[in-house]
Amino acid sequence: MKDTLKILCFNKGAIIDHYLQNPNEMYAPTHIFPLIDPAPEHAHSEYKTWATEDKLYKDHWRCPYMIGQLEQQDHIHFPDGDNHKKFQGLLNKEVEIQHCDNADDVKNIGNIIAEAKDQYNNVIVIVHRLHSYCIPLFMWKAIHQSGINIVIDNAFEAESYSLHRLFYWLHTMFDKATFVKYLYSAHDISFNEPNISRANLIKQEFGIELVSVEFFMLHELQGNKSGADNEERNPLIYKHFDPANMYKDNKPYKFLCLNNYMKDHRLYIVNEFVKKGLLDKGIVSARFSLDPNKPFYNHGVTHFGTIDSINEIFGQQFDSAMTEQEYTNLQKALPIIIDDDLIDNQHAVNSDMFNSTETSYEFRDRWVNWEWYTNTEFTIVNESSFTPDLISQPGIFSQYITNYSQTVMYQESPNDVGFLTEKTFKPIMYGHPFIIASHPGALARLKQLGFETFPQWFDEGYDDIGNSGERIRYVSRTIEKACNNELHIDAIKAQLEHNRNHFFNVDTAVNLFNNLFDDLTRRDK
Repeated sequence: MKDTLKILCFNKGAIIDHYLQNPNEMYAPTHIFPLIDPAPEHAHSEYKTWATEDKLYKDHWRCPYMIGQLEQQDHIHFPDGDNHKKFQGLLNKEVEIQHCDNADDVKNIGNIIAEAKDQYNNVIVIVHRLHSYCIPLFMWKAIHQSGINIVIDNAFEAESYSLHRLFYWLHTMFDKATFVKYLYSAHDISFNEPNISRANLIKQEFGIELVSVEFFMLHELQGNKSGADNEERNPLIYKHFDPANMYKDNKPYKFLCLNNYMKDHRLYIVNEFVKKGLLDKGIVSARFSLDPNKPFYNHGVTHFGTIDSINEIFGQQFDSAMTEQEYTNLQKALPIIIDDDLIDNQHAVNSDMFNSTETSYEFRDRWVNWEWYTNTEFTIVNESSFTPDLISQPGIFSQYITNYSQTVMYQESPNDVGFLTEKTFKPIMYGHPFIIASHPGALARLKQLGFETFPQWFDEGYDDIGNSGERIRYVSRTIEKACNNELHIDAIKAQLEHNRNHFFNVDTAVNLFNNLFDDLTRRDK
């Protein structure tokens, strides 16, 4: 007989409505992280009126991310016939989800947990990260006393710094808050001593366990195997994948490189394209500019406005600098927009991207043209972050974990986490080899997940380099060499087919959920 699991999913309607109806109860401080935090005893009086709806959440964040992923798996893997709970039937636990949407559910948390424990071997409470600050203290206490875990779901992101104040507050209330699990999409990399990684330090100090899940594998699977088609876009590659077009030599272009928001490493790589005359060899997008009179100037570039500001950042991050001529050439080249890149983007979100209120575009992250892959030999993946700054900020280590804040490694933040997003999994789905500009250990992580890389085509030595400057220069050399080499698909075809099959295999998703539920139900004493 299978082990059973009851997931008590406390959604926006329950937590926020209770907060708005009961503003004078004790709540945690907000996720706003100033340079100097107040003492824990001041948190309630300072922040009790903060949580207005417009600041706290977005309307579409009704429930935790992973609940949506689990509830969509039947449709993804079994598109025909009556598939109710077919996917869940493959899991090592019999899973039941109870959605709690009313403020009364918060008040009745003790009874709800007790009833669930009477019927199921394992019970967990799960909430969205943005709603966790509005959980009243009595609810935290009820969960703690019941002997079950609460999961704070931030699976869409890799950071934990926005929760550091909450972690510290829970520490003041419960000492070791071992009943709290923080779910995120980061993964540990082994460049620092494992015993003093970010996750281990937080668990050591606060008792809170950081649990990793490859959210974007499941998210891309969901989007590209079920709901990808609509009237406004071409169907994605799952329905139009043609091995004869994909697995061939002598394609029109060498590489595909898609860049949305400006990031320091993306600017560096695009500048390398311009400097080395590689733009014509690739299909490239760079939705940012260095000229305030051009579209996309404000698309993540405000701190890159001058050559001095660029070189300050490049100097800090990469021990590098851009010449005046390089800056002029890059300024002229940007922005770079693929001819059909705006087809799917006729819905307003950020109207000022074009420095105009008259034209507006959305830029959905999931939009691709499958022909981009059939016409290029490999993908250059400029991931969301290249250094740990985006996902591992200094606050908790300088303010809350003082024993480590004075050490050399933790003067800023631990460099021990990586982050793989849809940018990495797109070429895997599309049968494309790739070079990844990201944290060290990205390729190693993919291998851990069962995927293969392409040493026959690319020098992958960059994956083992901890220094950001050395790594990005190694990546740049790898790209240039690949652009100038004759690449034969037969050398890597088996890896490409393996990766694609592994990604879409139902067992891959089953294993991800099995491992996740084992992690979330484990209770440290």
